[in-house]
Amino acid sequence: MDTELKRHIEDVEFDGLLLKDLPLTYRANKQVVKAAIVKKFNEYYWDDKMFTSKMFEVLQAFEYADESVRNDKDFVLELIKKCSGYLFKYLPEILRNDDEVFLKAITHTGLAYVYSELEKCENKNFSIDDTIHLSGLKYYLMNTTITEFAGPKILSNKQIMLVALEYDPLALEILDNELKDDDDIVTKAVCKFGYTLGFSSERLRDHKNVVLNAIYATCQENFMEDFTGEEYWGEMTHLEWEFISDRLKLDKSIYLEIINNTKKYYKGEFVLNLAPEEIKDNEEVVMAAINKNKIVIKFASKRLQEKLINFYSQ
Repeated sequence: MDTELKRHIEDVEFDGLLLKDLPLTYRANKQVVKAAIVKKFNEYYWDDKMFTSKMFEVLQAFEYADESVRNDKDFVLELIKKCSGYLFKYLPEILRNDDEVFLKAITHTGLAYVYSELEKCENKNFSIDDTIHLSGLKYYLMNTTITEFAGPKILSNKQIMLVALEYDPLALEILDNELKDDDDIVTKAVCKFGYTLGFSSERLRDHKNVVLNAIYATCQENFMEDFTGEEYWGEMTHLEWEFISDRLKLDKSIYLEIINNTKKYYKGEFVLNLAPEEIKDNEEVVMAAINKNKIVIKFASKRLQEKLINFYSQ
């Protein structure tokens, strides 16, 4: 390796964005481009002053590579495999319309994938138990999507989107109305992230199984969090509940399903907190909830509170 090439590789390993200032010969050199992106991504050092998403900023360096490199599909697939699918955002349009490239990229995104890559790095001061970095990384990835950069041919392909939603459930928001009304598509999204119920069609917000899948997903997402039942159903699930159709909100079977399956639906008796007055005055639902936890009597209607208090005081 000649001295100048070595120097440029060392420079971009230190700061990948320096690639933009290199002569064209080196911006077309795959060794240099790979050093600017892959090495920096996988060896980025985190300290307490750095926001977690900083590691993804180095991927932008690919925009400064020569077009001959940027349009090399095989090289791009190699880069995605070696760093992450978030590189997709910076690819040329022709590759963002390529099925194979998109599928490779989408399967190399998400929290689990990034963790696995970080664990491969040597001498990295990172632990999955590091709550500061965990919360930062989780927040970034929950609000970051590569699907929005895909071409229309990809976005309208149901089978590809079913794969995409496994890794990027928030992508449901940008799909066309036909797919937002597709049972398979919406079920896939809400099973991964309950909040996506809000992006589905009105018809599916009125579908009992879809709604229960969304609530269950939210329960699983926060199951290990230190929430009381009242906090959970009062704060964590209220958004999903707002998306449910008015008809289903009055369907007692929804509440009975949640209340009677509290191992599945976290402290489900507290769902009574979200119920409309008609349900809070339904004796079957209220008794089912109280049998799980008497404290939820405070969410029952005034009529039932008085009736049950009198009954228990006798």
